[in-house]
Amino acid sequence: MKFKKFEPKDKSGFSYWFWHWLAYNYTAKKLGVWKIKYILHDIEKPWLMLLWRNDYSRVQKWHREHADHHLEYRKGMLNMDIEATLIDWECSRFTKEAAPKTALETYNMIYEK
Repeated sequence: MKFKKFEPKDKSGFSYWFWHWLAYNYTAKKLGVWKIKYILHDIEKPWLMLLWRNDYSRVQKWHREHADHHLEYRKGMLNMDIEATLIDWECSRFTKEAAPKTALETYNMIYEK
């Protein structure tokens, strides 16, 4: 399947969210780890964009602190959903121009730092 790629400046739009959501669910299915909860992946982002009047930096910060598939998750790494994190890293290369790495390459880059 071919996905639309976005520049960092375009990540705040609904179109980006939709294509990332599609890539996320496609990747989880292709890896054989899809779960019903993945239908709701990042579902709050479009709504928060409406609520916070397109303040993407605020939405992104809130999302990363409250979504258990981000390293910034406020409940800590022991409570993270590592599988969801890896799916997110793996699918990002399909929709983000600035994230061409696979999940393994992303992990290695973070580990080295």
